[in-house]
Formats: sequence, C-alpha cells, structure tokens
Amino acid sequence: MTAMRCTILIVEDDEATRELYAYVLSKAGYSILLAGDGETALRILAQNADIRLVISDLMLPDMDGNFFLEAFRHSYQETRLILCSGVVDPPKDVSAIYDVSLILAKPIDIDELVTAVRNRAS
Repeated sequence: MTAMRCTILIVEDDEATRELYAYVLSKAGYSILLAGDGETALRILAQNADIRLVISDLMLPDMDGNFFLEAFRHSYQETRLILCSGVVDPPKDVSAIYDVSLILAKPIDIDELVTAVRNRAS
C-alpha cells in the first residue's frame, strides 16, 4: 500500500506538536486526520473506516490514557497504534495489554516518527 492511500489519525492535545506531525507526515504522502482529545479521536475513528494507523499521546486532556486505549482496542482491533509519551518510563504492560505497535518517547525525533509510521502503516 502506498503512503498516499494510507490514512493516519493523530491524537495530540498540544496543537503545535499535532500540526508538526501532520505537516511532516502529509509531506511523506499520508492522508492525515487530527484530534486534540480522546473523545474527538473516537468520533473520528467511528466515522472513518479507512484509518490504518493512530498516533496518540498517552496523556489526553479529557480522558485517562488507559480509558482511551480500552475504548480504542475494544472497537478497532485491526488498526495499528503508536503511542507517544512524555513519561520518562511508561508502564511496560501498556504495550502488551493494548497491542501497541510502538511507544515513542517525547520529544520525538521527526525522522524516527516517519520511519515508525512507514514500518507500521502498510
């Protein structure tokens, strides 16, 4: 699958970070949808069956990260997930419990983000 046909949802409460990720990934050829919180993300997921990958901050302003992950995994088992975390040492069981493809530590290197997406969006 080519990048142009792959839709990615970016869930990030920091607008500057969200826009940076969107800019870089759209330049890499991906179709991008944006959400600033978990509730919006779940609504966008429900309305867009073609989303192949979600990149989400672990800490969201409107809901606990675990609540978002539970809701996400309950309904979207086939969609791949990359978590981004500013937490120095995120809980190890998060990856196993929620079938997370990767946890990236913030601040995220843009080249690392593009490589991670390329490896998981196909």
